[in-house]
Amino acid sequence: MNGRYTLRKHSITLVEVLISLTLLTLLLSSLFFWYHHLTEKKSELEKLKRPYVEERYVWQRLEQIIPKSKLPFFTDDGLVFRFDRGLCYDPRLSDMVLGKLYHDPNLRTLCLGIWPDPKEEALKDPSLTLTLLDHVDTLSFQFYSPPPPFQKPVDPEQVGKPRPKEGWQDAWGYDTLPALVRVTVTHEGEKREMYFDLDQPIIYPVNG
Repeated sequence: MNGRYTLRKHSITLVEVLISLTLLTLLLSSLFFWYHHLTEKKSELEKLKRPYVEERYVWQRLEQIIPKSKLPFFTDDGLVFRFDRGLCYDPRLSDMVLGKLYHDPNLRTLCLGIWPDPKEEALKDPSLTLTLLDHVDTLSFQFYSPPPPFQKPVDPEQVGKPRPKEGWQDAWGYDTLPALVRVTVTHEGEKREMYFDLDQPIIYPVNG
């Protein structure tokens, strides 16, 4: 060949093009399949997390209100208390207001009703209703009274009045406040519990 190298031009054949397109199609199909699978799993996870996120939001809101409430009392359908709401766009609903935590069976919601007058006792339609949680079917309260210590000073104003029983109770009709309040809601078909303390010390007996 007299020291010369000849170069042959290699053109892409139709078969090679088809093979390349087939491999590319398989690769893209795999990628789209896993992307769709991961998207569905993420959607399912978000759906499972949503009730817990909503309940956490309710607990955080009530945790800022119930433990610091003033003179709470309990009715057949809710928990009534006075609390400091702070500044609000409506001056009537600022500072000390009256609140009621209750269940609306028609709307299936857990609500916080607010009245501007903290001394209001009639509890008619609230001036403001805040929806705390949707898809709620039931709401119940339980109240905890700690066991009495061995030595406990007697309040003269409580002499002759009924004393709370120990442990958890479904009703509370005493002048003293319970140490803990357990709020149970049926949310999304499952029962959830939230615990709040009313700044009452829990004193247990010391043996010996």
